[in-house]
Amino acid sequence: NDEIGQRTVTLMLDGDGAGLSGNIKAGKKLLKAGFDVRIVLLPVGCKDPDELCKSRTAEEVQEYIAGNTQLFLKFYANYIKQTFFSDADADKDRVEVLEDVLTILRNI
Repeated sequence: NDEIGQRTVTLMLDGDGAGLSGNIKAGKKLLKAGFDVRIVLLPVGCKDPDELCKSRTAEEVQEYIAGNTQLFLKFYANYIKQTFFSDADADKDRVEVLEDVLTILRNI
């Protein structure tokens, strides 16, 4: 069923490099499959969702998620900005990433 909210996936993976890569990889696949993809970034110093859940009450976790969820495309745009456009010598990377972004946008 394609009613609002029933095709939304929210990802909250580890805060390390593998978690970042996982968010990007899963987000791209889910977007391509037609889902509305959202990302929850963990608080600074929190290494994984389990740590977040163990350090807060259920209500606090729900509040955190509600206040720290963003669209995948915004998350991915910020990642691209921080990773590739901060390096003046990354022209090749910039082209590859922009081609990737265009592919994602075509599939939306």
